[in-house]
Amino acid sequence: MFNKSVSEQKIIGFDRLMVRTTFYLGSLFGLIALIIYFYLNNLANQQVHELALKNAKVYSQVLTEFRSLYTSEVVVKAKSQGMMITHDYKNNRSAIPLPATFSMLLGNTMGDAQSNLSSRLYSEYPFPWREKNGGLKDKFAKDAWQALQAFPHRPFYKFEEYQGKISLRYARADLMRDSCTGCHNSHSDTPKSDWKTGDVAGVLEVIIPIELDLLSANSVIRQTLILLIAILLLSFIGIMSVLIGLNIKREEARNSALETKKVNKRLESEILSRKAVQEKLLEISVTDGLTDVFNRRKFDQEFDLQWRIGRRNQMPLSVIMLDVDHFKAYNDNYGHQGGDKVLIQIAQQGAAQVRRASDLFCRYGGEEFVILLANTNIEGAAILAEKVRAAIENLAIEHQYSSSASVVTVSIGIASLMPCGENSASELIVSADTALYQAKQQGRNRSCIYQPEV
Repeated sequence: MFNKSVSEQKIIGFDRLMVRTTFYLGSLFGLIALIIYFYLNNLANQQVHELALKNAKVYSQVLTEFRSLYTSEVVVKAKSQGMMITHDYKNNRSAIPLPATFSMLLGNTMGDAQSNLSSRLYSEYPFPWREKNGGLKDKFAKDAWQALQAFPHRPFYKFEEYQGKISLRYARADLMRDSCTGCHNSHSDTPKSDWKTGDVAGVLEVIIPIELDLLSANSVIRQTLILLIAILLLSFIGIMSVLIGLNIKREEARNSALETKKVNKRLESEILSRKAVQEKLLEISVTDGLTDVFNRRKFDQEFDLQWRIGRRNQMPLSVIMLDVDHFKAYNDNYGHQGGDKVLIQIAQQGAAQVRRASDLFCRYGGEEFVILLANTNIEGAAILAEKVRAAIENLAIEHQYSSSASVVTVSIGIASLMPCGENSASELIVSADTALYQAKQQGRNRSCIYQPEV
């Protein structure tokens, strides 16, 4: 009886130990699962928010840069040609849209139907035709206006529900530019006539819905949690059933690791996709929309870099300026669409002649193009310039209204400097432009090396 009692006590004690072990291990594994779930959920939400903020910053910068470029490269030239700049451009064939109107059209076009990404431009002082959509219509707009008045160079943003979806609402100050002050103060319908340069004239708001991104991230987290629970459960069963064999436990752990790797790959793929969108936006900001070659902004960035490299390594830097001969006459007689086609052909042909990775072919503005040649002396630049000029002439684009040739031609100015402390980067640009002027004075359809005037 005594031995039986001891045996029974051992069995009862083991059963109690198993019950306690089961309870503690189950509680521990459940707590671990909850901690990991909340950690991953917080991490995923943080990543979605940070990515949305980065995209909104890039998106708003692109719109701001485009508006400045449109003002300087289109509006100024259009005014000089007698065209009207108005919000009512659709009802006037000789008018083009205001910079603010056109930048909003671009912003809404860039946001596709799936993402519902959009942008708004509003102010406490909207023009009469903008009162319906351009005023401070909700609490966010009012808060943004007050915050940006106090800190105009600090963006204001909130994550909140907008039109039924969780969205990032990102606002930055639209500062009054010097070129816009006169127009805003003198316009007959202006609601405010004492604007000064640097005043917060409005708010540029970018709205990025993130609800789908959050749902997608949460879906991945749920899958990870299910996988984690499965791993913990398998581990629990393995611990409580050692006799089943370590081999089965090892196999299950291996399969679970493979599933975890697949989940991680999916997360990496989503991150890479977001980065690709950012890179595309950056590419758009340095590419000329008409000719698809690099624009003035890209040239300025690369020119500054190559100047510093040349000064440090004592390497020459050359610039080639190209201007289409009698382009205004071509536009006037063949039409602006024909002129656009000519610019596209010239850009393609000119860029095709620039072969080195360190060299750059850009549209400088209007009918003017520029080539930047790193580590190239004046002789090398002159050879390439003549090659480009001949290639464009050989396109044989008819131009009956040119006084220098029967086809479209270009005049080219060439300049080269050895960057050092005794000269400046602007001297090289001015020299190339002077050489271009000399080429035009000498009859056009030629390349001319910069010769200082005596």
